[in-house]
Amino acid sequence: MASDPIFHLIPLSLVWVWVTLRRNSIDPNLLNFIGLMTWRYSRLLINIWFYLRYQPAGIPRERSVHPGDVTIILPTVFDSKTYASDLSECIQSCLLTGPAEIIITTDTEENCEILQQVVTEIRNRLQTDGSCEKCNIPIRIVNCAVSSKRKQVATGIRLATTSLMVFVDDHVFLKPRFLDATVCAFEDPEVGLCGTTKTVRRQVPKTGWPGGWYWESFWNVMGALYLTRHNFEIRATNAADGGVFVVSGRALLVRTSIVKDERFLSQYLDERFLLGLLGPIAPDDDNFLTRWVTKHGWNIKIQDTDEARIETTLGQPDKFLKQCLRWARSTYRSNTCSLFTDRTVWRRQPWTVWTTFIPSLSNLAVFWDAGIVYSFMKSKLYLESNSSSKLLLGLCLWIYFAKSIKLMGYFRHHPRDFFLFFFPIPAYHLFAWCHSFIKLYAAATFYKTNWAGRKLNNPTLPDARQNTAWSKFGTSPPDAGQISCAFAFDVDGVLLKGGTPIPGARETIEMLQRWQIPFILLTNGGGMTEEAHVALISKRLGVSLSADQFVQSHSPYRDLVDEYRDQNILVIGGAKDNCRKVAESYGFRKVFTSSDYLLSDNDVHPFPEMTGPKHMEIAKESRAEPLRKKARMAAVFIWASPRDWCLDQQLLVDVLRPRDDDGGDQPRLYACNPDLQWATSYEEPRLAQGAFVSGLRGIWKDLNQGQEELEYVQFGKPTQATFEYGERALQGYKDRLNGQNKTNNQIKTVFMIGDNPESDIKGCNGYRSPFHTVWKSVLVETGVYKAGTVPAHTPTCFARSCRDAVQWALQQEGHIPT
Repeated sequence: MASDPIFHLIPLSLVWVWVTLRRNSIDPNLLNFIGLMTWRYSRLLINIWFYLRYQPAGIPRERSVHPGDVTIILPTVFDSKTYASDLSECIQSCLLTGPAEIIITTDTEENCEILQQVVTEIRNRLQTDGSCEKCNIPIRIVNCAVSSKRKQVATGIRLATTSLMVFVDDHVFLKPRFLDATVCAFEDPEVGLCGTTKTVRRQVPKTGWPGGWYWESFWNVMGALYLTRHNFEIRATNAADGGVFVVSGRALLVRTSIVKDERFLSQYLDERFLLGLLGPIAPDDDNFLTRWVTKHGWNIKIQDTDEARIETTLGQPDKFLKQCLRWARSTYRSNTCSLFTDRTVWRRQPWTVWTTFIPSLSNLAVFWDAGIVYSFMKSKLYLESNSSSKLLLGLCLWIYFAKSIKLMGYFRHHPRDFFLFFFPIPAYHLFAWCHSFIKLYAAATFYKTNWAGRKLNNPTLPDARQNTAWSKFGTSPPDAGQISCAFAFDVDGVLLKGGTPIPGARETIEMLQRWQIPFILLTNGGGMTEEAHVALISKRLGVSLSADQFVQSHSPYRDLVDEYRDQNILVIGGAKDNCRKVAESYGFRKVFTSSDYLLSDNDVHPFPEMTGPKHMEIAKESRAEPLRKKARMAAVFIWASPRDWCLDQQLLVDVLRPRDDDGGDQPRLYACNPDLQWATSYEEPRLAQGAFVSGLRGIWKDLNQGQEELEYVQFGKPTQATFEYGERALQGYKDRLNGQNKTNNQIKTVFMIGDNPESDIKGCNGYRSPFHTVWKSVLVETGVYKAGTVPAHTPTCFARSCRDAVQWALQQEGHIPT
C-alpha cells in the first residue's frame, strides 16, 4: 500500500503530545511509564491484529504458473562428508518438489566430486522408492572456485532460464508440495518476491548427562523461538501493508526477470554502505534482494501455509551466537539503508516502518523492560498506592508473559518446552536480555562484513566497478563513447567444447558485456530456434545472451520465407522434429520431413531396420498415398546435420531428380553449413553437414556419369551471404547499445574469432562488408585447428584461446595497454 505523508505525522504528533504533557505534569515519571509502555506494546497489539487478518495466496483451479517454471539455485560450501550427508537430504527434498532444474554451485572441484556422488546416490534411492519421474530432473553442479554465496548465487542466476527461481540454503528441507504451495503467489503479476515461514529441526542432544542435555537443547530451542518471532513479524507486516523487513534467504522465490537484470547483478556483487566507503558486503544478500524488489515497485508475498513452511537446522551451540551477531549487524546496516537511503518504505510500507524498521534499531529488551519497571516504581501511582506490591507484580507478570505471544505457534506444538525454557524456568528471558548486549556490540561493529557462523575458504567478492575479468592487465574499462570495434565469435571450439565452457570464455563474454562492446555469436550450428539455442548456450556459459546477438547457419533462411511461404518445402536434418518446428517458426507453412516420406511409403528407405521406428514417432503424413505423388517440393533445405544419412541422401536423389510425370522444374536445394568437421568433446573433430553435402555431390556426379554437378545454394560460413547477415545483426545490436548509452559509436573494425580455418578464417578474410568495416580474423587453438600446423587460410593473428584473442584485439584498438 502507498501512504499519504500525513500518516507519518500521527506518531510524531503523539510524541509531541507526550512531551507537552510531561512538561506540565505533576507526575512526569508516570508519563515516562505510559510513553514506554505505549511504544513497547502498541506495535505488538497492532501486529496481533494484522497477524490474525492474514490470508495466504490460494492455488487457483486454472493455473498459469507451475513448479515446472522454477529453477532451484542451491549455493553450498562444506568441508566434510558428514555435512554432505545433511546436504543430501536438502537436495533430495528439492528434487521431490518437481522443479525444471536444480543448479548447485560450490567452491572446489573436490566438493563437485562429492556432490556428484551424492546426486547419484539420491537418484538411485528415488528409483528404488518408486519416484522415477523425479529422477530425471536435471541437476547441474558448478564450481565457482570461490567461497562466496553472492558469487555462487549470481552464477546460478546466469545459468537459469525459467521464469521463476528459488534460492535455497544448503541446510533447508522442503516439503514435496512446496512449489505448488508457493508459486501460486506469482499468479499476481505484481508480485516479484515470495518468502516463507520457517521451523527449526529439533536436534537430539548428544550428551547423556542432564546438564549437557539441557545445554544442547537450550540452543536448539532458542534458535526455534528466534525464527518463530521472525515468522510472526513478517506475516503481520505483510498482511498490514505488504511490507517485510527481510525475506529470509534460507528459501525464497523470485521472478527471473528481476535478478537477471545486469544492474541488479552489478550491485548485488558489489554492495557497499556508509556512502560507499565500506564494503563489499559478503552477507546480507537477502536484505539486498528485499530492498531491491521494494525499491523497483514489485510487491512481496509471505506464504504462511503448512506446505510452504520450510524446515531448517539452527541453534548449534558452537555458532548460534555468532549468527545472532551477524543478523544484528545486518539489521543495522539494512534497515538504516531502507529508512534513510532508499526511503521507498516510507511511502509503500508505512505500518512496517513504525512497527518494525524503526523499533528494530532500538529493540534492546533488557533496557526497555528495566526502564518500564524503574519509571513505574518512581511514579506517584506506585509510591502512593496501598497495593503497590500487587501493581508491581502485575506489571512484571505482564512483561514476563507478553513475550510468549509471538511464540505461541511454537509452544502449541512443543508444550514441554514452555515449562523447560519459558516458565517457570526463565531461560528464554535470560537469552533475550543477553541478546540486547549482542545488539549493542553489533551496533558498535556494524562495519564488519564477514560471515560469522560459517568457516569459508577466504571468501572474496569481485569488485564489479572494476574490470575483474581483466584485472591482470591493470586497466579500467574505456569510455563507452570511445568503442569503435566489435567481435564475432564462433561457438563450438571457441566458447564451448562438447557443451562445456572453454576456460576463459565466460569471463571474456562478461567483460565485453560490462564494457558495452558489441558482439555476436556467428555459428554454423543450428537445428533449433535462435531463442532456444541462445538460451542453451547462455545456460552452458553462465552468461545472459539475447537472440538478436545470435546467428545460426540457417538464420539466413529467414530471407527466403517470402518466396516459399505457401509452397511445399522439404527440410533435412536435425534431431527429432525440431527443424520442421524451426522452419514453421520462421514463417514457412508447408513443411515436410524425410520421416513424412517414410511414413507415407515404407519402401523409400533402402535399409530401415535401425532408424525406421524413430521416424515413425515424429512423422505427420498419413499412409493413404505416397508423399512423392501427393506433394511436389518447390525447394529442399538442409537445415542441420542429418541423423540418418542413408535415408536422407536417397530421398534427396529422388526429390532432386524429378520423374517425367512430375511436370515441373527441379526443386532448388539449399544448404547452410559447409563445415566438413566440428569440434566436440571427442579428441578428434567429427564429420558435420559439409561432409554430408560432399557425399551427396559425389553420389550425384556418379549417377550422372560424371557429366553433371549438383547445383545448390550454400549458406553458412564462409559464404558472403552469412557474413553479411551476421553483420546486419551486429550493427543492430550496436544500435541498441548506442540507444542505451546515448552514444553514436560506429563500428570500424570487427574481429572474427574462430577455430576452423575453412569457415571462420576463410570467410572473414574474403568478406566484403557493405558497411565498409574492416574485418580481421583470429584463429584459436581450442577447437578444429591444431597448434603448430599450417592452416589453409592464414589469419590476421593466432591465439591460444578466445580470451587471448580478445586481449590482442583490444590492445590493437588501444583500449588496453600492450
